[in-house]
Amino acid sequence: MLPVSRFVKEIRLFRPRTKDYLSATILSILILFSVSITYYFHFVLHKEVVFSHFYYMPIVLAGFWLGRRGIWVAIFLAAISVASHLLSGIPVTNCALRSGVFVAVGLIAGILSDRAIRSYGDLRETRNYLDSLIRYANAPIIVWDPDGKITLFNDAFERLTGYSADEVTDMPLTTIFSGRSKDESLQKIERTLKGNRLETVEIPTRCRDGTERILLWNSANIYARDGKTLIATVAQGQDITERKEAEQKIKKRMKQLEDLEEIVYSIFQNLDQDEYLDIALEGMIRLTGT
Repeated sequence: MLPVSRFVKEIRLFRPRTKDYLSATILSILILFSVSITYYFHFVLHKEVVFSHFYYMPIVLAGFWLGRRGIWVAIFLAAISVASHLLSGIPVTNCALRSGVFVAVGLIAGILSDRAIRSYGDLRETRNYLDSLIRYANAPIIVWDPDGKITLFNDAFERLTGYSADEVTDMPLTTIFSGRSKDESLQKIERTLKGNRLETVEIPTRCRDGTERILLWNSANIYARDGKTLIATVAQGQDITERKEAEQKIKKRMKQLEDLEEIVYSIFQNLDQDEYLDIALEGMIRLTGT
């Protein structure tokens, strides 16, 4: 008995899986063509002509679109071929072998398709995981392509600069890497476009309100399979603005102390020995309280 009901069920399942009615139409037409040509040669011409190579088109396409379930198309066409031989009185010796090949081809095509779909699913899952990891990381992360255009701008960077990802995506790096040290910053960025990496490099980053934040940058380059073609550069920044401001305050204070030391030294140069002793004694009295 022909597995017609099973075949019809698999064809119905085909539509929601692919959501491609054109492909379903093509597959149906090829199946009908294969059945029609079988009937024509066996019952009209009463000849066994090698036309079964047409069967491979719907069998392979079914495996590609339906995965392992596509084997039911191969089984259906193999059953049609065997039944047609039996009903038309044509020997089924060669037909049985070809039918087995149909099923084998359908099974192999389905297995390969399922593996390809599974691999694609794994890659998509990994991509989504990495995208979420970058996008929601606490550290500012930015990605740019070999042309120096921004391709990814994570949430931490949005909070830091006030720019939204939509505003800066596909925009040049000069959108955020500019300001007082624009030329120097761009020189450092251009080195990454030549395959170099940023390693704890300080680059001022411009915010939307016009202010600047000092970030300490580290970057990594992503290459194509050949290991030479640069695809993108991923950079992670650490906001050290407050630390730099604290360092500037310390330097300023140290300079003030140095200036004060020079003033005191110049004053003491004009004092005689008795005045030195009086000042020293007064200092000791204040320190000891006696």
